[in-house]
Order: sequence, then structure tokens, then C-alpha cells
Amino acid sequence: MTATGIGLIGCGHRGIAGFLDTLVELGHRERVVGLCDGNPARLSYARDRLANAETRVYADHHDLLAQSDIGTVIIATPDHSHAALVIDAFAAGKRVVCEKPLATRLVDCQSIMRHSAGHNLHVAFNFRYNPVCRMVKDLLVAGTIGPVLQVVAEDIVGWEHGSDYFRRWHRLARNSGSLLVHKSVHAFDVINWWLDEPPSAVYASAATLFYTPDLQRGERCTTCSATADCRFAIDLTAPVPGQVAPSEEFYSRLYVDGFKHDGYSRDTCVFHANNDVPDTYNVSIRYPSGCRVSYAAMFYGSYEDRRFSLQGTKGRIEMSRHDNRIRVYRDGDCEIIDVSAESGTHGGADRRLVRALFDSSEADRLPTAEAGYWSAALSAVANDSIAASRELPIPAP
Repeated sequence: MTATGIGLIGCGHRGIAGFLDTLVELGHRERVVGLCDGNPARLSYARDRLANAETRVYADHHDLLAQSDIGTVIIATPDHSHAALVIDAFAAGKRVVCEKPLATRLVDCQSIMRHSAGHNLHVAFNFRYNPVCRMVKDLLVAGTIGPVLQVVAEDIVGWEHGSDYFRRWHRLARNSGSLLVHKSVHAFDVINWWLDEPPSAVYASAATLFYTPDLQRGERCTTCSATADCRFAIDLTAPVPGQVAPSEEFYSRLYVDGFKHDGYSRDTCVFHANNDVPDTYNVSIRYPSGCRVSYAAMFYGSYEDRRFSLQGTKGRIEMSRHDNRIRVYRDGDCEIIDVSAESGTHGGADRRLVRALFDSSEADRLPTAEAGYWSAALSAVANDSIAASRELPIPAP
């Protein structure tokens, strides 16, 4: 019999708020039999939140992978660690659910694919399960606008949300690969999914225009003397603007108590001089069908939205995540489709994703290993294109 237990590797924000809480909400508390994190404070909080006396805790992921009652492993650690953990989980014979992105470097994406034969891997792209994105997919499958010729996409990340990436481990390219990998990979995956084909080439440019080091006034908010007049200052004993916390003690338990064990600063100055990820991106992507995609992202917006326009041979679709609205243009007419908002994290998408992973509903939308490869490879090659200042091909796995 296949083991039905679930093990979670990585008990940080995404591991707890995205996966653990959602599994409990959907009635899978008893299936979560193993938790793993190198930081004892985060591990303790995750176990307290799960409230399952039978759950075992591990500081080393190899010990969790050795447990025969664990059939599925969820990997929710910092992005740069995904590749090694996925391959170790394959070797242990586990089904793997990997938080996006699959990996931060092309070489690691390729390594995962070489090891993936005969293994079950899904990448946790919750954006596919957003109600607006699902409706766009259904319209495209129905042939509503014909073959797509051009896509224009824009990630407008509001400054409260966007600045938070520059406080955390994401601010260093060695950890996240850049925000083009960590954040934009959502948009790349859903575009690949909508078009139902992999990308062939990419050209990208990037700059740091807003979170510039000349504005740095301290190392971190906890020790900075300028917090009183800084709109970016946060207090980790209280809710963090732009983020969703499942409890009042969330940040304190994970990051104030956690700091004592590993020195990880969750409130680094957003203007810190050693931040090396850009805050502004422009990307041009080519597809084998001839479709062209233009994508832009910035992390200091005056409001928050994801906007997409898809021009086909028979019509045009425009969607806004902010408005939960789709406009379909055909023959001079405009049909407006208001999509009902859903409760829960990421507009209910996390609940739908976890349900698809563990309850078999909507499983047809689950991103496969190949889908995870193409979105991460696109992001990684886009980074290479920024460095090379030219268009680069995206190799097949």
C-alpha cells in the first residue's frame, strides 16, 4: 500500500500559512506526520499550530525522508535549496510537492529533470487556481478568441507587499535567483499554461530604481534609530503590512524567537547596500507558434494588480486580478465577466491547489515537472539575458 502520510520540509511563512494551515482546514491534520526545519523556534511553532500529538519533528530532512509512513513530501524552503531537496526526496521514493520555483538556476532545473523519470513531482503554482486565471483558460480552450498572437502582462506589486521582499532572504540573488525567478515565475507559468506551449527564447532587462542604497539608514528595523519617520519600518511583534499572518504571534514566534537560533533577520532595511536583486523588470518572450509576450514587473506600485491582455485572431481577452474582472472583445462588442472572489489566502487559490494535490479534484490543472521546468528555465535564462544584454534560447530539459 502507498503511504498516505505527509511530511513538510520548511516551516516558514509559506510552509505554515500556505500548506500546513490549508491542510488542517481541509481535514488532513492527522495525515501530517512529519515536520522538518533547521530552526527549532519555527519547528516548535509549526507543531503547536498543527496541534497533532502524533506529528514527529526533525531538524535534518534526511531523517524525515527515512520515514516509511510518509508518502508525500512538501518542500517549502528558500528557493535555492529546492533542487537538492527534490532529488533527495526522489531517492527516498517520495511523491514530491515543491513550492515554486522548481529551482533558481538552469543547471539545477536540468538536474531535477534528469532525476525525475519514474517519480511523481508537482510544482505548487497556486496562480493556476485563481478563479480569474481559470476562467481565462476555459475561454481559451473554448476557442473564444482563436489562436493567441500576443500577450501583454504586467505585475504591479504594491510598495507594502513589494518592499517586504527586500527585507527577507529574497533580497539576495544567491537565495532567490532574483524576483524574476521567485515572483515572476507565477506569471510565466500561467502564460505557458494558457498558450499550451513552452517558450523558445527570451530577452530581458532589469534595474534597481526605487530601493536604492543611498536611502539606507540602518541595518534592520529592530536596531535602527530612524523607524519613527520611515514608512517602510516594521515591528515583528505585530502584523507586517502587505502580508497575511494566520495569528498575532506569527512573526514573533517565527522570526523574533527564530533569530536567536540562526541570526536570520526578517526586518533588514529595504534599502540595504548588499541587496542585489533589481526591483524593475522588462521581458520579451518568443514562442514556437510565433506568439510574442511582453512582460513587465515592478515592486513599488501605488496599488496591487496582475494584468494580462491576450490578443487572438478572433478577439481579445483582458483580465485584472485586482478587479476580478475579464473583458472579452469580439467584433466590436465587449462582454464583461465578473468573477466571484473567494475567501482564503491568494484569493482562495491555496485551498484549491491543496485540494487538487490531496483530494484529487481539479487535478488536471496541477503543474507537472515539465511545467515547473519551463517556467523556472524561462526565469533563469531571462537572468542570463540581463547579464548578456541579448536574446537567449531556452533549452529543452
